[in-house]
Parts: sequence; C-alpha cells; structure tokens
Amino acid sequence: MNEPPQRPRRIRKAAQRFDSRPGLVATAEFLRRLLPGDRQYGDTLSTRGDEVPQHLGRLVAELRTERPSAVRELGLGALQAWQALSESQRRGRGAVDLAILFTDLVGSTAKTAALGDRRWRELLEQHHALVRRELARYRGVELDTAGDGFFARFDGPARAIRCACAIRDAIGELGLRVRGEIGESDPNVAIEDALRVFPADEIVISTHPPHRSRWLERRVVERAREEIDLPITHVVVDLTAESAAPASPR
Repeated sequence: MNEPPQRPRRIRKAAQRFDSRPGLVATAEFLRRLLPGDRQYGDTLSTRGDEVPQHLGRLVAELRTERPSAVRELGLGALQAWQALSESQRRGRGAVDLAILFTDLVGSTAKTAALGDRRWRELLEQHHALVRRELARYRGVELDTAGDGFFARFDGPARAIRCACAIRDAIGELGLRVRGEIGESDPNVAIEDALRVFPADEIVISTHPPHRSRWLERRVVERAREEIDLPITHVVVDLTAESAAPASPR
C-alpha cells in the first residue's frame, strides 16, 4: 500500500516545529557560546573567502533564515570551531592574516577645553574601559595606547570591523565620536599605506624563519625592495629560540 502523500508533509512540518522550539534553539545557542571561535560566524564578514569552512558557512547560514533553527545554530557552531582550530594550527607557522585597528577620539582638544581637565580625565577613563571591553569581546589584543588613541591586533579583518563598530556605538553613548582605521592585511600594501602617512628613512621587516614564514613564501621582503626606494632591513625572529638574527640590509 502506498503511503499517503500528506504523511511526509506532516512529518516535515513536525520536524520543523521541533527544530524551532524555543528551548531547543536556546540550548543550541548556549552550546555554541561555549565553543571557540567567532560566535557570529555565518555573517557576510566571517564567511567571505574560498576556504572550506567559509564555503560551508555560507550554505548553512542560508538554511531556515525565515525562522529560529537549532540545526542551523549547531551547524554554524561546528564550522565556527573548525575555523578556530584551523586558525590556531596555521598561527604557529605565521599563516594567519592579521588586522590592525587604530582608534582615536574626534575633537578631543575642544572637548577638553569645554569640560575641564578633571571631567575630561573621568570621561577618558570611561572611554578606555569601554574600548577594552569591546576588545576583549572580539578577542582583540591591545598593543598600545596614546592619549585617547588605541592600537590593537586581531586575527582577521572580520573581528576588527565588528569591534570598530561596537566601539563606535559604545563611545557614542558617552556623547563622544570615535574614528578608526583598519590596517591592510597585505603587508606590502600596508607598508605603502603607512608611508603615505608616516614618512620614513628606513623600513624594518621582521618575519618568522624561512620554514615557518608565510611572508617569505609570499616574497614580502623581495617585493618591498623592488617597489620601495628606501633602505630595507629584514630581521628574522625565531620565537621558539627566543632570539633575533638581523639579515644584511639592502
């Protein structure tokens, strides 16, 4: 006897209702928060690229977008963890593109004059606390501060962009405006960009040893020497040996 055609439809509808149960979706979201990696994995920024996790991420992100889905959350969570594991394995070989974020406040001199030193210092402390909160949230590494400016590093441009937007929104609640710039992940382009802003007499490029350096594989030093008319010194930094050996300058 043939199965009535409406039965598979009822089974599918029941499965969809089960997948969208608030308790089940909340549990999937909680489990995903426990996993390593980008908790917003699945958006346009995190799935941009041609690697397998990014390609699968785009496919999973398109599933059941019209309703909450535990399957979607668990699928993205698995890919989030996969991407994090892949990055951690490549990081030791210098194979992860980094993004650098610079931020500073707009009109800080005028604000200081209007508020007075004491009130400005209090506001600046709040600013620093909010920036550091967002850096921690998006796994940014604070490298330096100068006055009202921050200099931070991220494991990729997606986190840097999200963090910059979060900092902008948080600082706006203090009645302040912040501007930021994300450094180019291509080191040769980043050097050219930096030279437009900071004229230099010499450039120093540090890399991992040849067998672990993605920059050397991409001929970063050679390209810089071909394209830039400045003395360039290449320094090899072996973190495992905790030593640095400078190569001959240009």
